[in-house]
Amino acid sequence: MTILIIYTSVSTQIVTYTTEYPTEKEYEYLFEEYNQTLQCPCSTVTIPYEEFLEITPVYHQICTSDFVQPWFYKNLFVRNQTETVVDFIASVSTYFQALAMLCEAASLTLIDAIHQFSSTIFINPQILPSNLFYLQINASVTTFRQLTQADFLRTMSLIDAVLQANQYISSTLRNSILRRDYFPEYEQSDLGPIRISTSSMGAIEENDDLCFCSLNSTCNIYNRVTILGVTYDMYSELPGIRADCSVVNSVLRSSLTCWYNNSCLQKFQTIIQQAGISNIPHTNPLNPNLLTLFPLNTPTRTIFNQIMLEQWNILISYEKFYKKCRPISCTYTHQRRSDTIYIITTVIGLFGGLNIVFRVISPLIVSLVLRCIRRKSNSLQNSTIIRRRSN
Repeated sequence: MTILIIYTSVSTQIVTYTTEYPTEKEYEYLFEEYNQTLQCPCSTVTIPYEEFLEITPVYHQICTSDFVQPWFYKNLFVRNQTETVVDFIASVSTYFQALAMLCEAASLTLIDAIHQFSSTIFINPQILPSNLFYLQINASVTTFRQLTQADFLRTMSLIDAVLQANQYISSTLRNSILRRDYFPEYEQSDLGPIRISTSSMGAIEENDDLCFCSLNSTCNIYNRVTILGVTYDMYSELPGIRADCSVVNSVLRSSLTCWYNNSCLQKFQTIIQQAGISNIPHTNPLNPNLLTLFPLNTPTRTIFNQIMLEQWNILISYEKFYKKCRPISCTYTHQRRSDTIYIITTVIGLFGGLNIVFRVISPLIVSLVLRCIRRKSNSLQNSTIIRRRSN
């Protein structure tokens, strides 16, 4: 009995508990105490990301400025011809229109990518604790951002390669010039004496190599314009403005430096007024005091490669995830020392069993002991009789 009581009192029990419809706070407590054995299956296993995740892109301020508004760039069309067509002023309207197009392309890309990602199903059979939930969702968002940027750059590179390979002639004649030649010797020919041909624009690069737009779409064309007998070097007059074989590449190579500076903006307005534009829409310069990832002289291509983004606003709600998961019950096991009632009932049960066993085996044990005693007694008597006879 003593052995039974001691053994029962020091032994432990593995007890299984079930909590029905646990709240978020109850689950957090249970996970903190019994995370090794806790099981809380979700009632809804598949949950779209949009149910608990909100992604809002914050674009560079150029994409919400006056410079990309149709009412601005549509009024900048230069009707008077200048001495050269390959300059910033001749294509100033398409320059800002291309800038607006870059912002729109970035916006449409992100809207579509965010919609697809938000519709993706998050599958998890068990409710996750908040720390693991945030780690897993943040990792998924990081992967989404990287893939979105990679797909965007790949698409833009493909479009640029297609345009360059097909040699489309720009309406501003920046990459090629159409020529009309007259050949009198073909006057009687069925095709006539008039021939239309194209010649590629070219420029001398900084390393003194001759660059042709038909071979290289990134030629740095000399950006100069002559208006009313006055020649303007756009590199010095409008800091950050560059000329390229196409308007889009010109925008990408240029920076936004001039559009932050009020004096540079006034200089730009003066030049286009002299080029024949009288009603110039009022525009506000970009705010240089806003927090930004990009320095003021950053090429537009660098900003564009970041999908015109300053930052991602990511809002993750664990509360919404928990409500969608809605665990019906949580089950966990716990080891505990035997209490007094358990010890008493166990000992009584074992004691009753021992009584039954002893009632059966006690007569046998007593009979065996008595038999051994009789044998020993008979053996002693026989040895005594033998000694007497020998004497």
